[in-house]
Order: sequence, then structure tokens, then C-alpha cells
Amino acid sequence: PIPEVATIDWRTAVTAFSTFFLWIQFIQILILSRPLAAFTYTLSAMFVDVGRNLMIILVIIVSFAFTLTTLEQPGYESPPKAVLNLIYVILGMSSAEMEALE
Repeated sequence: PIPEVATIDWRTAVTAFSTFFLWIQFIQILILSRPLAAFTYTLSAMFVDVGRNLMIILVIIVSFAFTLTTLEQPGYESPPKAVLNLIYVILGMSSAEMEALE
């Protein structure tokens, strides 16, 4: 687990969410121009496709996490903890320590 996540101030979280929604509003302003409206439509279509692919990847990660939980691997005691540990391993923030690999 990342120790920095536990120390995030609530003001930082609110600022992050506000910035995200500010960019969403900015994208809506781009629709006023015809060429930028086409660009915005193309971007939204791309994000829909990427979202579908991310859902498939999420299903694979969750199913693999449940498998590791069923096999009672250390560090994968519960499904939520297993999903987080797998995401950390995928992002390179942790190493894969499993009994079967040693």
C-alpha cells in the first residue's frame, strides 16, 4: 500500500475533484466552434472505446484477484486487498511475492 495516500488532506482531494470538473466544463465550451465540436465528438468516442477496454481489463484483474484469494496466497487474504495489490504490481509500485513463484 502507498503510505502517501493516507496523508492526503481533504483540501487536496477537493481541489483535485474541482480541477477535474473544471476541465470537463472546458471541453463543453469547445463545442461552440464547429471544428472543435467535431474534435470533441471524436475524443468522446475514443474515451467510450477506452472505457470498454478498461472494463474488460478490470474484470480480468478482479477474477485473477479472486483466484489468488481462493489459493490463499499471502498478501491476497481478501478480494479488495487482492485487487489493490494486483493493481500495485501491474503499475510497478510493488513486487509480486507469491509462494508459487518462489
